[in-house]
Amino acid sequence: MIARQAKSLAEAADEINNAYSLDNDSKAVPFPISEYSRSEIERVFEEIKKAWPGGEIRVAVFNTGHRVAKPFLELTQDDIGMKL
Repeated sequence: MIARQAKSLAEAADEINNAYSLDNDSKAVPFPISEYSRSEIERVFEEIKKAWPGGEIRVAVFNTGHRVAKPFLELTQDDIGMKL
């Protein structure tokens, strides 16, 4: 989970983890960022890769509060950059 509000992010991760019996490989983990900039997002994805070396991201939700009229898997970096 990635968001700017560290406290709310941690509370949301705790709520998910407490609601479901999840193992360490399947739990919600908070990764707070200071801003929605390309460099900050790249930094946090490097943290995620270090937390699960060799792992793969199986779920991703993109929500900046602005509509992008195409399927998630067809988004380009330019599409995301327009929203940052």
